[in-house]
Amino acid sequence: MMDRHLDQLLMCAIYVMAKVTKEDRSFQNIMRCYRTQPQAKSHVYRSVLIKGRRRRCRSGSSDSSSQQNSPTDRTSRDSSPVMRSSSTLPVPHPSSAPPTPTRLTGANSDTEEEERGDLIQFYNNIYIEQIKEFALKYTSNAVS
Repeated sequence: MMDRHLDQLLMCAIYVMAKVTKEDRSFQNIMRCYRTQPQAKSHVYRSVLIKGRRRRCRSGSSDSSSQQNSPTDRTSRDSSPVMRSSSTLPVPHPSSAPPTPTRLTGANSDTEEEERGDLIQFYNNIYIEQIKEFALKYTSNAVS
């Protein structure tokens, strides 16, 4: 989950745990609470990295551990429709592009193309695939 804003990961974690514990929380409600925080910025939930990332150059070392968790290298798995979010977000404004490491002004040629979407797209397409197995351990059906 490299190159993600901590607030994005926290909102997704709150939502997935609410789903597996059958807590009645919508993604909209979680984002509404986020917007009341003093550090809240709209680009955090409107312009989330979906695909692509900054290339990391390491000489002589294997980068297999971070590659394994990379959204661009993940294997395709069926996701649980129960855990997917069907909430929608407001349409983003063009000026809400985030100042992330992959979008710096004058960024050099060590970046590759990136795809951005809203937080719900990130949750449904990337986050849930990575966290599903872990999260399901906390369902009420799980054996202790």
